[in-house]
Amino acid sequence: MKKMKQLLFSICLLLSILARPLGLAGQGNGTLHLILSIDEYNEDIRKGCIEDREYLSSIFEWIAEDAGMSYRPYNVGFSPGDVYGFMDEFTCGPNDAVIFFYSGHGFREEDDNVIWPFLYYCEKNEQAGINGSLQDCGVPLDWIHQMLISKHPRMSLTIGNSCNEVPGNEQANQMAQGLKKQKTDQPGENSFSHLELLTRFKGHIIASGASPGQFSYTTDDDGSYFVNGLVDVLVEDLFIAEQPTSWASILKKTRDIVQQQKPDQRPQFLIVKDNKKLLFSEGAENFQYKPSYEQMGLEVPDISDEDEFDYEDDADNWEVDGLDDEDYGEEWESDYDE
Repeated sequence: MKKMKQLLFSICLLLSILARPLGLAGQGNGTLHLILSIDEYNEDIRKGCIEDREYLSSIFEWIAEDAGMSYRPYNVGFSPGDVYGFMDEFTCGPNDAVIFFYSGHGFREEDDNVIWPFLYYCEKNEQAGINGSLQDCGVPLDWIHQMLISKHPRMSLTIGNSCNEVPGNEQANQMAQGLKKQKTDQPGENSFSHLELLTRFKGHIIASGASPGQFSYTTDDDGSYFVNGLVDVLVEDLFIAEQPTSWASILKKTRDIVQQQKPDQRPQFLIVKDNKKLLFSEGAENFQYKPSYEQMGLEVPDISDEDEFDYEDDADNWEVDGLDDEDYGEEWESDYDE
């Protein structure tokens, strides 16, 4: 698997060099900020999480270069305080794209009835299940999404590759043992295109590797199904496919790839555009306007921005769409989501 990943990366890098127009790097397409928050401490998943980091960071580095964007990676410390502090101090430009990627344990409280997982920033105690409370160890994925919006980048993509299940259940580790997957075929020698999704798209996206009550599967050798599926689709849709694509299409295809391999894992996503449109992959009827941390009464740092999206108070002003399994909403499939 690792050799196949290396081959895929080498082929794409070669095609990138051959297909890149002269002078692209000087076109002023902003900066791609990649914020990495990786669990390197819990032995049951650390190898797979590190694999995710290496694979995803390599892909986005050469995507940024090919798109004529500056590239700035960041590694965030593994504690709620580190995450909250980093996000508070983080700055970016109005033409920048910001990607936050977490790979690690995730959890929720039983019957909490919220959509997005809480990222788990504590070391796991194998004898006692999960050692640490939601308040002490949990960072809400949707808080990070909201915080990035308040920084006013042109676009943001908040990705949480974690379980979305009650802690203390060893079923996830037992079921993950020995899982294998096959990569898609290597790309052909077609021209690169569609990088406008990084250089022109205006909006904010949040995605999790699993829906509520589900596990997000990973292996030591290959990393997670979710990240591998996402990278496969990014390479295909951004650089190889002839037809224009969209973030809605990319994330739906990623979900479908994961579900073909693991039917009990269903990635989900939300796309926010124009301060007035929402697309939730699980249907408008299942969208929750109130943030998870407010529903749970969790103490998190305030997001000090007059333009913070208030889904709940402005519910009547939002246009909320679902994602039809057949056409995934034609209005969301226009060129580059514009």
